[in-house]
Amino acid sequence: MILMTSFFDSNKLDMEKWSVAVYQPSGYDYPKVDWADIRVQGQWIRPRLFLSDPDPAAAYWRFMTTMYESRIREAHEWLQDYYTHDLAMCCWCPHDRAARRQLEEFGSFICHTGPLAAFLRDKCGVEVALDKHRERMYNGVRKVDSFVHSPSCGRRDPHGPEGCAVD
Repeated sequence: MILMTSFFDSNKLDMEKWSVAVYQPSGYDYPKVDWADIRVQGQWIRPRLFLSDPDPAAAYWRFMTTMYESRIREAHEWLQDYYTHDLAMCCWCPHDRAARRQLEEFGSFICHTGPLAAFLRDKCGVEVALDKHRERMYNGVRKVDSFVHSPSCGRRDPHGPEGCAVD
């Protein structure tokens, strides 16, 4: 299982930790998952780049999903080399300024770990879990409580209209 969490919540975890952030908070030195980088040709892909879209959050989600799908070969190679046991993928959210502002304004936040988790689950067949903070994360269509399952669990996609949020 891969757990999506923040750097700041990762200290209490008894599992290997990896960074999916461009840079890490002071005092952290986790190995980096290079293919999960949010930059494309050096440009940071942030939700604010999509503010002119009628649904900025959904546009961001679609872009990130397409970007990760374009890196599927690298993802499979990384998974083959490093995914031999449970591990955590760490990001700043929801503790960075942008996520805190989104939580205050909208009651949810958007983070690249959402589309990253869906990509790992749907395209790579990996069991993924979201930490408690990501319970309030925008998931591409609507907020969900959380999801923990693998493609073989038989439950419906949490990003579809019926959802499969695990209570």
